[in-house]
Parts: sequence; structure tokens; C-alpha cells
Amino acid sequence: MKSPRKLLPIVALCLATLASAKVSITGAKTGINPLSGEVPSRLNINTLHQQGGPAWSLYVRALAAMQAVKPNEVLSYFQIMGIHGRPLIPWDDKSQAAGPNGYCPHAENLFLPWHRSYLALFEQVLVDHAIALANEYPITERSKYRSAAESLRIPYWDWAEDATIPPAVGQPEIQVDTPEGQKTIRNPLYSYNFPEEAVRGDYGSITGTRDRRQTKRCSPAEANARLSAVNFKGLVYDAFTRSDTFAKVASVGSDGVVMSFEQPHNSVHIRAACGNNFAYPSDAAFDPLFMLHHANVDRLWAMWEELYPSERALTPPYQSGGTYAIAPGTTITNTSPLLPFYGAGDNAHTSAQVQDTAAFGYTYPEINRGASSADARRDGMRATVNKLYGPGARAASATPSSAAPNAANSNVTRRQLEEVVHDVEATISPNIDDTVDNVRNAVTPRAQAEYADLSDIGDTAKDIIDDTVDAVVDTVTDIAGDVVDFVEELLGIEFFAQIRVNGANVPTPCEVNVYIGGRVAGSFDILTAPHGGGVVEGEIPLEDLIESFDLRSAVNESTHAVSILGQNVHVEFLHPDGTPIPSDQYDGQVEISLIDIDVTSDSNPDTFPVYGESRRTNVSAKPAPLRTKCRRSNRYADLPGVKLRV
Repeated sequence: MKSPRKLLPIVALCLATLASAKVSITGAKTGINPLSGEVPSRLNINTLHQQGGPAWSLYVRALAAMQAVKPNEVLSYFQIMGIHGRPLIPWDDKSQAAGPNGYCPHAENLFLPWHRSYLALFEQVLVDHAIALANEYPITERSKYRSAAESLRIPYWDWAEDATIPPAVGQPEIQVDTPEGQKTIRNPLYSYNFPEEAVRGDYGSITGTRDRRQTKRCSPAEANARLSAVNFKGLVYDAFTRSDTFAKVASVGSDGVVMSFEQPHNSVHIRAACGNNFAYPSDAAFDPLFMLHHANVDRLWAMWEELYPSERALTPPYQSGGTYAIAPGTTITNTSPLLPFYGAGDNAHTSAQVQDTAAFGYTYPEINRGASSADARRDGMRATVNKLYGPGARAASATPSSAAPNAANSNVTRRQLEEVVHDVEATISPNIDDTVDNVRNAVTPRAQAEYADLSDIGDTAKDIIDDTVDAVVDTVTDIAGDVVDFVEELLGIEFFAQIRVNGANVPTPCEVNVYIGGRVAGSFDILTAPHGGGVVEGEIPLEDLIESFDLRSAVNESTHAVSILGQNVHVEFLHPDGTPIPSDQYDGQVEISLIDIDVTSDSNPDTFPVYGESRRTNVSAKPAPLRTKCRRSNRYADLPGVKLRV
């Protein structure tokens, strides 16, 4: 078998046209059905790994081959991943706009479309490597490997559905099938070894004070513990159901954001890193976990686009804080260039051009392009979102979280309650008269037979039985009605804590924990402030906190709920490694508001909750008591001496 380095001339020959001029980023264009136009799907990495076979081996080997390309090559792993942050050098000879940061726009609305183009470039190069490797297999196997290579697309890590590190990523070595048989190789998903040129500083500072020899992150066990503290399903579900415009869902720095996909994205970066590369935008992309993570963010956006097809455009225009290629203050619109990514004819990609994933040659398993109508596609996607991330899915996979660290998890979900209401109303109430007659008819004949010779006593017994049956049925009916009323009240209001942080004046990246009544209500993680400074914001669902305090009956009225939940609100800032940040570095830079919103919903699997009027109450948030070290064992412990008065 030829080593990845010996294969480089072959790959270089395949990519010669691509690299000799400006790189034309088209995405992978192989494996597309010539009759139907159907494009291959990006798969969950756990699915791809479990299936094994040619596709898995080619994916791992192609990634290893990419990482082996010399760093001065424009299509090397080093250069492609360096586009995101450091090194601060032009990529593909695209000029710099004097910005002090990398090309990546974080905390602004270019975040989603820019990364879609970035992923397309990476996928395009990876598939080219896979095809070159497939041609090295014996002639008897070459056809199936070639087919697998052409249909190969980068996998995604669905951290919202399963917030644990994929097994294939957490091991330093991995088995693959090669042309000479099965072999164990260094796992290119585990870490990236920086090239010698970067280690000795030829490209300047890349990793700051972090190890410049190879990328590092948490051990899988510690990462999983940190990730379990975030209700990713809840955050993603709220983005799908409440953020119905691009501005609401695009970014934590968006004006008018409700719940963005960037918010849980930031938490994944910080929680899986333990203070290492993956938590820092300057070098996060070098970690092989990066593309798996961002493929999932792109997938969530693609699913959201199916639900709100008329809201795909980047609107409204805004002023960019600046990147390596965008001057601060530049007005960004739906047709602004996504630099440094160019398509055919040396024309820069724009947000308007990347709204359809099929244009880049890929899709996701959840996208049903064969649906009979647009309405059918939306209904199907709502059902999919409910199944993967809805209340029922959250209950089925419930684990202790930061939002309710001391509470027993409830066995009753919102959707199950809705089903109970539906069954009670549909079954008991309309048929209550029939129920009374059926019970009476079943009991009375037996009573009459038993007392046939004692007519007076029999009549008395009959009356007693009739009265008892009526009383029992009436009582059951009253209880059922009370349950219906009570459950409907509980389902009528949802509560959120909105958090706004002046990102320019706090140390980033950082983890922000919000405590209510001494317990963690949730977290808001900040990867970076908008370039040029500015506010970042998001929301924390308070459902788990309400359950942990057993406040269901106490929060039926929003005014009462706010008076309860608004007590003793504290915030705590931590560095990515868990070290507490002194309060004088963030005090006065945080605003907390309680949001209560009317909601109606039903148990149909293809519908979302309908949100109505919302109310906002500003609350006073104080710095949490400083701890000497927030180790994993006590990071989310209750604040001592802080209580909630109900």
C-alpha cells in the first residue's frame, strides 16, 4: 500500500486544475443520480462508523491524506482549516481588509451561510482524496470503493440528539480497510498534528499559549459530563419552534435574536474543549471535531429552511464588525460576498447562492425532497423535529443537567400531558351517560338476583347501589374535569431567562451560568464577542428549573411566577477550563430578563406549539460567590445560603 505522503503526487495531479487558478468551490459533484438529480446525504458519524465498509475506511483515510499535505499547499488541511482563524495570512491569494481576525464571522448573521461554503470546500477536497485512494484498491474491489468514494460526504455529529463524543473520535488509533487488508492507523479524528513549519513558528502564533504540536480537547468522559449539563435538545427545539425568521435564528449577535443555532454551537465548543483548542476561534478549526460539529449546525439550518422557506434570506442588512476580509462597518446583505469562497467564473459566493444544499451536491437524511407538496414537506419536518428534539424525545433521553441538578426527572412530558387531556375529553366526557348506564346494568341485575326473596331489602340495596354508582361516576367526572383544567393551565405559559452580555467588556471565550434561587437555571456560553465589540444574547428555558423546585402549581399565573423566579438571581463567569472569572471583570455587563409567553399546543406529531403574547420583566442579577476552583464535581452545585421563597 502506498502511504498518504506517496499518494500526494496523485492527488496533486487530480487537483492541479483546481489549485493552479483561483479555487472554484462547487462542493462534491460526484455520486449524483444523473436521472433524478438526487444528491448523496451527509450521515451521522455514528451511523457511518457502525456501517463500516468502504465508505468509512475511505473517509478516515482521506482525512489522514488531507492532514499529510504540505502546509504551503492552498488545499492542505493546514491552510483550509487556517481560513477560520489563524494563521492570519491570505488564503488562495484573496486580499486582506486589514481586519485583525480570521475570515470567520462569529456573533453576526453571516455565521450560517459562511460556514456552509466553508464546509463545501472541505467536503470537495476530502472527496477528491477519497476517489484517489479508491483507485488504489485491487481491481476486484475497486468498483465498490470508487462508488463509495463518489457518494461520500462529510458526516455530522448530532450533539442535540446525543450529546456524547462519538466513539470513533475518542480513540488515538483506528482500524480501516486498506488495499493490503485491515490495518490499525493513527486516528485522524482524534487530533491533528501541526506541521513542523507551524511548530517552529514559520506562520506566526497559531495556538497562543496552547500546545502548538497537536490539537487537544477533553477526554471523552469529561467532555460528556460537561456536555450533559446543557439541555441541547431544548435549545434546538426552541430555535425550531420559536425562531421563525432568519434574524431570530442566525446568530447570538443578531438584532432581534430569540434562540439561535449559534447559542448551542458555542456551548459545544466550550464544553468539549476543557480549555483547549476547540474553545478558541483562532485555532478551533484545526481540531478534527470541528467539521463534524459544524456539519450538524448546517444540518439544523437546512432543516429549519424546510420549515420556513420564505425566511431563508439574510435579512435585514446589518453593519459587520469586520473580519480578515471584511472592513469594520461594512453593510452586509443577502448578496454580500462570503470571502474567501469563490465559485465558477471567480465570482464570490453569497448568502443568496447557498440557501439550497443540493447546489453544493449534498443533503441530509431528514430532508424529504420527494414530498408531494411544500406543505407535506413542512409537516414531515415538524414531525421529525418533534421526534428528535421535542419534549417526548427529551424525556426519553433525560440525564441530570445543569438546569435541574438536584431534581428527580419527571416521568410526565408535556406531550404526554396533552395526550391525557385529549383522551379525557374525547373518551370520558362524551360517553359519561353511557358509562353510568353500563355500570348500573352490570351491577343491578346481580343485586336484584341476590335479593330476589327480600324485595324490600332488594329495593333498598338497589337504591344504594344506584346512588353509589352515580356518586362514583360523578366524582370521577369532576376529577377528570379538574385534571383537564389543571393541565391546560400548566400548558398555557412557558418561561425563559433572556441574557444579554456586553461581549466587548468580558473575557472570552467564557461560560456564563445563571442561578435562580441558588440553583443553575442554565448556561449561556460565549465563544467570542462580535468583531469590533457588541452585545450577544440568547435565552435559557426555565422548564427544568420549575420542575426542580416543584413550582408547577405556583406559576400558573405569570405575575406570580415572575415574583418567585425573579428572586436571588446570580451569574457566574468561568474560563473554558473552569477557572472562575472575578466579578469585577463582568459586573455591570450582564442583563437578565424573565420572559413568560402564552403557548397553545396539541398532541399531533406534525404540529409545533403556537406562541402568543409574551411579557418581559427585568430582574436584578448579582455576581455569584467566587469559588476557588469549579471542578467538574462541584461546578453546578447549589450556591450556599441562597434560597427561593415560594
